[in-house]
Formats: sequence, C-alpha cells, structure tokens
Amino acid sequence: MSRGKMRNVSPQEQERIARFIREILLEMGFRADDEDLFQSGWTEFLEVYRRDPDAFSGGPGWERARRRIEEMLTAEKRNRYRRRYAQDSLDQPVSREVPVPRMELLPSAHGDFQNIVCLWDYLWHHGADACRMARGFMGRETLAEIQWDYQWDSERVLRTFAELHGCMQEYQRI
Repeated sequence: MSRGKMRNVSPQEQERIARFIREILLEMGFRADDEDLFQSGWTEFLEVYRRDPDAFSGGPGWERARRRIEEMLTAEKRNRYRRRYAQDSLDQPVSREVPVPRMELLPSAHGDFQNIVCLWDYLWHHGADACRMARGFMGRETLAEIQWDYQWDSERVLRTFAELHGCMQEYQRI
C-alpha cells in the first residue's frame, strides 16, 4: 500500500466525490438529500482516501470507496428495517392495556360483510398502495413479500407502511 502525500481536495474534486456518494445513495434506494447518510458516505470515502490517496489516480481507490460506502449503507438499511419492524410490527400488542396483537384487529376473510366493505372503502380513500399493502397483510404476506410482489423500492414500502399504519390507527378510533 503506497502512502502518498496527503493533499487538500479541490472544490472540483469535492463536487465529483459528492456526486459519487449521492449516486450510490440513489442506487441503493435512499434519498440523495439524506444528509446523515451523505456525511457517513464522506467519512467512508475519506477513510479509503487517507489509506492510499494514490489509488484514486487510475487505481482501485474509487472501487474500494464504493464498496465501503455500499457496506455502510447496507448495514444502515438493515438497521432501519429492524427499527421500523420492531416499532410497527402487526404481531405486537395494540397497547399495554390491550394485549391483543394488531393483526387480530384486521378483519378475517370470513368476517362481517358490512364491516369489511366499510374498511375497504376507508382504505381506498387513502390510496391504492395502502389497499394493496393491507390486502397483502390480510393474506399473511410479509413486508418483503409485498415489496417483491409490487416491485416497490424500500422508500415506497416504508412510506406506504407508515401511511397504512396511521390510517389503521385512525380507523380504530372511528
């Protein structure tokens, strides 16, 4: 590993690195304007750059940096999914006072016809994605299966899940 002399990064190089990081964010399903992940990407890039700055002049530096940033983002995606699933799992109880799993509050396939019509009408007013996700959950599909079925990116799955979660909480209050 060569230890080239560290130099300051020019404004043009900074812009190129910023575009490089934002492209990776988008490729991996994150928003390009997520500043926390953008800064973490810079940190990973600079770690690689400090180890071997000469590798960025026709060497493997850019690919090493890409790998490090992708590894960091993959870990972050897993962490976000785990946190999200732990907070909003349909297997969790409704509350401390109501120890019934949220899943049991969804109507069964053989439930009351009038109630199921009302529920679907209510969901339809919240958008087609919310209806599709609810239908998947009622069919006992997981978030990953729903994402695969509809070919949604992670952001759309999480946005739809949050929307469905909110509208189901509102529906319970009605």
